[in-house]
Amino acid sequence: MTVSLQILFALLLAKELDTNFFQAVLFSLLSVMPFFLARFQLHFWLTAHFLILWSLLIAIRYFKQGRLQTFHSLILISLSLLIAPYILMMVLVILLFVAINSVIGNQISRQMFIRHCFLMALTIVFTKSIFDGLGTQTNAYESFKMNFSGPDYGKFPYNLASFLNPDVGLENYYLGMKNNYYLTTNFSSTGISFGSTPGSYEGFLYLGAGVIFLLTFAFLTYRRRPTSEPFFVYHLNKKLFGFFFFLVLSFSVTFNVGLGNLKFSLPFPYLGTWALSAFRASGRFMWIIAYTFLVIALVQLTRRITKPLLTWILMVAVTLQVADISVPVKDRYLSLRNELPPVLKFIDSDYENFTKFAIGKSKIVSFPPGHGTPQWDRLNYWAWKNDMVTNSNQSGRINFDLLKRQTKKTFFEICEGEANYHNLYVVSLEFFGDFSSCDLTRFQIEDIGDLKILVLK
Repeated sequence: MTVSLQILFALLLAKELDTNFFQAVLFSLLSVMPFFLARFQLHFWLTAHFLILWSLLIAIRYFKQGRLQTFHSLILISLSLLIAPYILMMVLVILLFVAINSVIGNQISRQMFIRHCFLMALTIVFTKSIFDGLGTQTNAYESFKMNFSGPDYGKFPYNLASFLNPDVGLENYYLGMKNNYYLTTNFSSTGISFGSTPGSYEGFLYLGAGVIFLLTFAFLTYRRRPTSEPFFVYHLNKKLFGFFFFLVLSFSVTFNVGLGNLKFSLPFPYLGTWALSAFRASGRFMWIIAYTFLVIALVQLTRRITKPLLTWILMVAVTLQVADISVPVKDRYLSLRNELPPVLKFIDSDYENFTKFAIGKSKIVSFPPGHGTPQWDRLNYWAWKNDMVTNSNQSGRINFDLLKRQTKKTFFEICEGEANYHNLYVVSLEFFGDFSSCDLTRFQIEDIGDLKILVLK
């Protein structure tokens, strides 16, 4: 679905730039870049890159028509908020640039600018209230702390070599964990790697050989006399664009500057690492620049070369892109065909034994609670199958501070507190030794795989 929408909005973008349909189709295929495909194996809710393309489409139409496209902007903001906060912030950066550019260029009045920004802010509040305002697992204070959980800004920066580097940078992180599924660690058929720095996988931005070729060709034709002057030349404030470019780039790179395997840490206030930790995976914001430069490349080429030559250039770019990503995409496709969905692995003899103890119980209380339990995914599925709930707080980001407090509370409830008859207590075998000094005689203790099941007598 997201791949189809990605291609659709890229096609609409190309059509706005006065390309023919065939050229628009070729350009849309180039929007399926390796860094976009990489999100399907890390955080699939961040694959909605079509929302970034949609915001760029709104920007293009503003430059052509001189209108802010407020209605479309509000719909876009609502969808972005419901899908992923990171995508929302990227969309807001682009929409805010368009709005400020329109004021500086005197396309709209300040009153209209204020009204436009007010409606965008109101849309965020309204959407958040309607879809997220009721039935939250924690109060507003805990939710706030979850987003500012520590001095995390700078842990997941953009590596300056990433746009040329097909190495995702997973070796130092995900591959050290016990994964039962296939991970693509290099998105080029060549297998070339320029190294990586810790956390740079979040800022993975490999463009693919075809897009790199297109950007290079567009740069080399920059000095050629343009055959036409598009709307960008008259309405784009280049100083404002440069400021936004520098702002996004510096925020993405952070103070931990990486170049291949090299890392340089610049002075940065400790308080700032807390204040900016809400978007600790700052390297992702380079997606804005990648898609923006892809659009700019097409603008430059439509200005400076003939239509037939543009078609040939796009065809060569697509061919290079397909050849470059064909091997990793094929390997991932074959691996996925051989993998069983995780839920099928959860229905086994351990599950059958679990159902015997789940009769009459309404809640699974695991230790450690939530994401702290190695089997948290299995326990949540078992709970769902038996109409039970768990003590897990499921959210896009783990509230580690709350998790620590819940761990302590759960420990005392099992060890010496008033256990609830309707709760089924589950302790991972590797943590069961923590209860060696506790009196657990009030429980019937059973073994299910690497889990200890505690049933109140």
